[in-house]
Amino acid sequence: MKRVVIDTNSLVAARWKRGGCSAALMELCIDGAVRALVTKQIERENRRILKKVRPPSGYWRTLERFYDTAEVVADTPRIKLAEDAEDDKYLECAVGGKADYVISSDRHLLVHDGYEGIRICKSHEFFRENPGVGAGGSV
Repeated sequence: MKRVVIDTNSLVAARWKRGGCSAALMELCIDGAVRALVTKQIERENRRILKKVRPPSGYWRTLERFYDTAEVVADTPRIKLAEDAEDDKYLECAVGGKADYVISSDRHLLVHDGYEGIRICKSHEFFRENPGVGAGGSV
């Protein structure tokens, strides 16, 4: 099973485009085909940012299910790689949780194709690289 850290901007994209790749990835995490990794710091940021975009109640229910199924990573290394230091927390979670992917549309992360064997890409690239996920089988 693939292990992913999903950046806040991808969760916001899922709020606005319910049929898009970010929303599909959230559903795969909820269904158990992909394992989402989070830290408490990332979860707090997600909730704070998402409150600002006023998602409908259905999205909040989806988000709660997403967090109910996510693996909380408590032990993370300190990493200083991204131009925007706020983005390093996603890499820290990914390394600490032994993730396969960091899913983001943030240019400060995407400028790096990867870090320590962890692929950094947009959600649609994740699906292109893992065509079997969501097609009845886990990857």
